[in-house]
Amino acid sequence: IIDHLLNRSRIANNLYFDKNKDLQIKNILEKIGEVSFIKPCNAGSSVGVTKVTKKEEIEAALVEAFKYDTRVLAEEAVIGDELQVLVMGNNILKATLPGGVKVTREFFDYEAKYLDETTDHIIPWDLSEEEIKEIQSVAKRAYAVTNCKGFARVDIFVRDSDRKMLVNEINTIPGMTAVSMAPAMYMKTFNKTYGDFLDELIELAIENKKEKDSLTTNRG
Repeated sequence: IIDHLLNRSRIANNLYFDKNKDLQIKNILEKIGEVSFIKPCNAGSSVGVTKVTKKEEIEAALVEAFKYDTRVLAEEAVIGDELQVLVMGNNILKATLPGGVKVTREFFDYEAKYLDETTDHIIPWDLSEEEIKEIQSVAKRAYAVTNCKGFARVDIFVRDSDRKMLVNEINTIPGMTAVSMAPAMYMKTFNKTYGDFLDELIELAIENKKEKDSLTTNRG
């Protein structure tokens, strides 16, 4: 659904192919190519995600993804940096500096996120001032068109070949652990504490609740 909303709003995202029953290898190869990521549609922490580098690996990747969801997504493997931006707000939005992760594994999988002690968070990522403004703008636009409230972490690829920014995912319940990017980006960008982060999220939730409560819910 998010991919369709982004496409309708002309926000660039990576190629994908989604089908809930007969996700055929032929269709994946024709639309995306051999190098791709196969993943459950509704999962998190990279659980059930497989990077495919040749067509012989696609079937096993589909089997793995279908363990976790009845719908599966196949996405183009983008060559570039996968960065993250935290967007906060209900009607007035602000975005953090972009952050990224240096990993020793092939991609940022579950082990790299939670178990690999060599995983290194870099905030801000090494981008030009113009690119930082652009990625923040893309993140806020994606957040707005999908009607996010409170906060969300927007994951964006910066493609090596042309520096184009492609929205990969909008995570409305991002990790909040000691090694998670969302609180780290907030604290680094605004020079505030984890407690400040939680206070601001609570304030945004109260604000959103008041706005909803002010609406007329019946015609009587």
